[in-house]
Amino acid sequence: MSSIEAITHAQQVRRRLINPPNAVKDNPINLRAKRDVVIQLPPVAPVAPIQPEKTVINISEDSLDIPTDLPGMVKEIRRLQKHLGKLSTACVKMFVQISHKGPRGIEIIDAVAEHYGFTRLDIVSQRRPIALSDARHVSMYLCRHLTTLSLANIGRLYTDRDHSSVHHGVQKIERQRKTDMHLDASLTMLTERLSAK
Repeated sequence: MSSIEAITHAQQVRRRLINPPNAVKDNPINLRAKRDVVIQLPPVAPVAPIQPEKTVINISEDSLDIPTDLPGMVKEIRRLQKHLGKLSTACVKMFVQISHKGPRGIEIIDAVAEHYGFTRLDIVSQRRPIALSDARHVSMYLCRHLTTLSLANIGRLYTDRDHSSVHHGVQKIERQRKTDMHLDASLTMLTERLSAK
């Protein structure tokens, strides 16, 4: 195509873009004109404002369902209460979960990775070879049974996996453990090793 033909073609394309052949010529649309748009919504019944949680608890050894292996927890909660004022039930529950003395999720991932010959990054990665996903499911199973973490929080340990993925992994290991003696022995050994920490 010569330069003159290219220029002619470009001009034709420009004309077609400015005045398309299928455009309506009677009622042109002016995009720069400002229009007042009024939207009328049906009346809505007033809704009472949501009140924040007002439940305040009196901290005592009896008032919390605290495992006996956490003797300093009540003392720590009282110290927090002295500095922060009254604590809600949700705040105390969260503190109990965080302070639970048991293996942490990362410790479980490290132990499983070492047992199966992977690294922590392999276990939490998105890669899905069978041996790696089995090791990942074992670590999810142990996190579920040895910690107080929810399925969603366990999923966050594994590069933000959904809670349903964690649930699937836990269920899979529970089913396999009943029939696979080698897996059952591995889980028992890992559980004993992690519980000793």
